[in-house]
Amino acid sequence: NNTVFKNDYIILLGNLKKSNHSDNIKIKELLKFLNKKNIIKFSISTYDIGIGNALLSSILLCNNISGMNIYIKSSNSIEDLLFGDKFNNYIIFLSEEYIFDIQKYSNTDKISCLTIGKVTNENHLIINDGLVNIDINKL
Repeated sequence: NNTVFKNDYIILLGNLKKSNHSDNIKIKELLKFLNKKNIIKFSISTYDIGIGNALLSSILLCNNISGMNIYIKSSNSIEDLLFGDKFNNYIIFLSEEYIFDIQKYSNTDKISCLTIGKVTNENHLIINDGLVNIDINKL
């Protein structure tokens, strides 16, 4: 329904390595299942646009997002992490009540599932404690 609220969780499905086609199929099947159960409020692929652009696109496409506070720990450089466009990941938004469901279903399908942040009301996209800080009002 694209309506995301303050304190909703932001999860990254898929690992932070270049994934293969079978991983992408498993993730898409899991997303279909989660959508049928009305667990996901919004999802977006990072493929061809990168995690950073997917987060920015989410702000523009979702109703009600004022800001996000994101933390992603990875051995990848921050540039590759945010703007590398060959990761088969999906970013999903959901209510806190479904966190354990997502983890359970992801573990069953052997899909990496990382909680990377929360929706805020601060009008900023903040990544890794301010390493990236974008004023959403200027988008």
